Amino acid sequence: EKVVVGAGKSMILKLDLLPDKGGLTMVKIVSAVPEADVFVDGARWGKVPQQKELEHGEHFIVVQKPGFTKFEQKIVVKDGPPMVVTAELRAVGGLRFLSSPSGAKVYIDGVEAGTTPFVKDDIDVGEHIVSIKLKGYYDFEQSYKIQGGKTQVVNASLEFIKTGPSAEDLEKEQRSQSSFGART
Repeated sequence: EKVVVGAGKSMILKLDLLPDKGGLTMVKIVSAVPEADVFVDGARWGKVPQQKELEHGEHFIVVQKPGFTKFEQKIVVKDGPPMVVTAELRAVGGLRFLSSPSGAKVYIDGVEAGTTPFVKDDIDVGEHIVSIKLKGYYDFEQSYKIQGGKTQVVNASLEFIKTGPSAEDLEKEQRSQSSFGART
């Protein structure tokens, strides 16, 4: 109930609380991926499929299995027929990105993913194009086949782009010349 109280005034508010009738509803959690672990409100329920009665209100469901994306969903349990939560888990793998020199930007299928060195462990299974780019260096690009539950290493040795003589090379050249600008 909304209450507005003015300055210097008092008010008595009577609220009648109704007892909770202990409402429970059956909740069934299923997944096409067998042996996935089920957690409800942080408590481990076991492996899918699971079916238990839950109190009315909000609950947080997590279904996970190594090598697959984690399924997370908040549900609101109400009085009524049994609820079914279908956890869709996708197979994923990982890539560990290293580069020499480090600090290069990593792109997976053209989308920026991070800066070397780092690990991305939620890449969908299948073929992906990995690009590693650093200003002043040639780009590294290679195709990787991601396998569920496995982490591969991407190690890119980036090659410096030579754009002409370096400052050190120019200084050596100048020292080798006579005062008239001729080579000695």
